[in-house]
Amino acid sequence: MIREALSSMYGLFATTRETLKASRPSVAVPSGQTVEYLAITMLNQALRPFLSHWHPRLQEFEREHPGGQEAAWSQNAACRAALREVQRDIYDYAVGFASLAGVREAEALIGIVPAPRSPEDGHGGDHGSSTGGVPRTRS
Repeated sequence: MIREALSSMYGLFATTRETLKASRPSVAVPSGQTVEYLAITMLNQALRPFLSHWHPRLQEFEREHPGGQEAAWSQNAACRAALREVQRDIYDYAVGFASLAGVREAEALIGIVPAPRSPEDGHGGDHGSSTGGVPRTRS
């Protein structure tokens, strides 16, 4: 599951970069945010830090344990916790993009994205967004 999540995030990263390169700049809105601002912030503050930290570690485990189960990876729980955090961040960006597009009740339309199941607790984690659709920034 972690491998699939990282692969999906790489796809989102690549698609976002290509879309930014191919698109005309958007018109600034009164809030000052633009699609480009949100996209670049999402890439640099959410996706890139997560991927650059966890991808090499998972690759190392996969090289050392070909065909091994992710559950046997000593960093599995920590990576899953970080994954839940970045998923909440991405949800917030999705709400931000929807808001810029003028989508009413964006959170209701997008829905609650459940956190992945933790192997320790056997059921889903917390749900929803804690920032009301405004992407958090990391310090």
